[in-house]
Amino acid sequence: MKQEYYQKIIERFLEGFCPIEEAKKLDNHQNFIFLSTRFPQLAADTLLKKEVCGKLPMIILEATQQFHSVNREEKDFQKFGETLIEVCLNIFGLEAKRIGFSPQEELEAIKIILDFFKRKGKPFLKPVIETFLSDINRVLSGKSLASQMAKNIEAKLDENNLVESFVFALRSEIQNNVYYKMADRGFSKFGNDSATGLRIVRHFDFVQVSSNPVIAARAYEEFPELWQDFGKIVEVNPEWRKNPEKYADEITLFATINSILPNILVFRPLALLSDFQDGLVSYQLNPFFAEKTKASIEDAKKICSVLQNILYFYDQWLGWDAKKWQGRPNIVFKVAASTPTAIEITKKLNEIGIGTNNTVTYSVSQELTLLLAEAEGMAKAMKKGILPSQVYQTNMIGRTEDHLRENEAERLVEKLNDEEFGQLAKSVIREIPAAKNRQEITRTLCSKKYFKSLDDERLVEALKKYYGEETASTLKRLEEDIHCSGIFVTRKVYQIFFENKLKILGWLEKKFKLSYEQAELVFDRIDLLPASKRRANDTYLVLGAPNVTNTEFPDQQLKVYLESTKEDFKLDNYRQSIRAEIDSDVLQRLLETKDFQRIYELYPEISKKLKEIGIEGNFGDKGMEPKEWKNYGAVIKTMAEFKNAHQDFQEKILEFVKI
Repeated sequence: MKQEYYQKIIERFLEGFCPIEEAKKLDNHQNFIFLSTRFPQLAADTLLKKEVCGKLPMIILEATQQFHSVNREEKDFQKFGETLIEVCLNIFGLEAKRIGFSPQEELEAIKIILDFFKRKGKPFLKPVIETFLSDINRVLSGKSLASQMAKNIEAKLDENNLVESFVFALRSEIQNNVYYKMADRGFSKFGNDSATGLRIVRHFDFVQVSSNPVIAARAYEEFPELWQDFGKIVEVNPEWRKNPEKYADEITLFATINSILPNILVFRPLALLSDFQDGLVSYQLNPFFAEKTKASIEDAKKICSVLQNILYFYDQWLGWDAKKWQGRPNIVFKVAASTPTAIEITKKLNEIGIGTNNTVTYSVSQELTLLLAEAEGMAKAMKKGILPSQVYQTNMIGRTEDHLRENEAERLVEKLNDEEFGQLAKSVIREIPAAKNRQEITRTLCSKKYFKSLDDERLVEALKKYYGEETASTLKRLEEDIHCSGIFVTRKVYQIFFENKLKILGWLEKKFKLSYEQAELVFDRIDLLPASKRRANDTYLVLGAPNVTNTEFPDQQLKVYLESTKEDFKLDNYRQSIRAEIDSDVLQRLLETKDFQRIYELYPEISKKLKEIGIEGNFGDKGMEPKEWKNYGAVIKTMAEFKNAHQDFQEKILEFVKI
């Protein structure tokens, strides 16, 4: 990309989030006022600094008084109102505890805000409330925790006392939420598996957000204004319009940055407050580069370079010393563990201080291999004087279940004769293409699209001849066993690696010549990331601290929340649930299936490495070696999905550029 276009693109990225001019040297309340009528979220976040402690009420008071003393247009008051709501949310959220605001100054600040709202009256506040509720209700098209919160807040509004009813409804929905309680009480850290609704979950102290081609595309669907924003990027680079196909990867890269930049900026205060241990956004590297070390690393460097220029400028407006971090991006790169190449990419990125989040990971061996690769890269960064970023090891709980269920369904329907199979297939698929053979039809029939559970009534009925009266109970037990598969893998990884902290620290000290403090910093910045969940218990059964960040889809957050509202729910029952013993009977039945055995047991070489570290045990020896990763069914399915999603997203983006 030509330099003449590059700077203009940086400006187009920034113009929706901060002024395109040098940051002004203003007092806190003056800076707050200056930003509030154009960038409410940025204005509110300028108060998330340690030096504001003890001064918050005075800053808010001076800002509201000064704002009121000048004749302003109604639209400016609306924006100022949005800013004050964002301040309320930050005070009610766990951000306030990170900063260290006292309960007294929080109370005083809220009282000042309420007084301002009351002076302006209901006609001023009502459209502000409506806009706020409308925005959070759009997350996952209304099927999310954020949208449920919008409904709950709306139900609590009192038209005769709109101001206080709204503000106190905000506080109630945040502080009574189970995620707030879990984070506040140290049950686990949490991440968001979506590119939208981030400010809401940040108030629950969510510290991470994942992205991939599917999530990036969904962001454009949920918030169509992203197309308008990207149009401004396209306008300043005429070369793209002349030959979109030539610049396809570059265009897609910038389109993805456009979708995740709001997330990066939302989490920026957490990243700066924690020296990049929290507030990280996971960016999916091009899945077509998964087997190309050089291309993947160059892709990561290019993305970091773009973001560094954006964030250096943004940090100044946020009120931080931009020179300290030089715009260091609060981003890690999702490395698809589909081949052994992932090991090398992981080491090399972490060695230069660029964090990773290994994904497409299903087996204990995969995860342990890559955890050691992350630790090695981070240790080498430390020796170079580079502060390592937080890193993650994704554990794909739900996708593990889906794969095992599909395999078992295929095994079961193989028992049926052709007539029985044909009847079942027609009852489920309806219209079967004539050209397909039985194997192809079986694969389609047994997919998650048609059978979401093995105890599906149609499958039970078809198999009665073979299992008799026990068919329903047999299939139900098999389904319940599969529900445990991803959780068992997650617990085993945690127990082998994270419960052997002292041994890992000793290995880091000895092999890489780190001090104890350096080794501990490396270890503390490695988290297991349980992901792709299907049921509320998929979260509640893998809670742990430290070194665990449960990442959640917005609809999964809703399931977890709704479970917590049940009368017999007791949160304390799930503290450190990731350390719970594994049911040996269920485990034994699961190990009878070859595909589970391959992901649960280790392979000899990784067991040997663990033994050298001092970690020994009966871990089995039938696990997948790195060269076998690409042939595992779940890896094949996930990589195909990611590649198809990337290609579909790219086609939509290129079509947009051509228009």
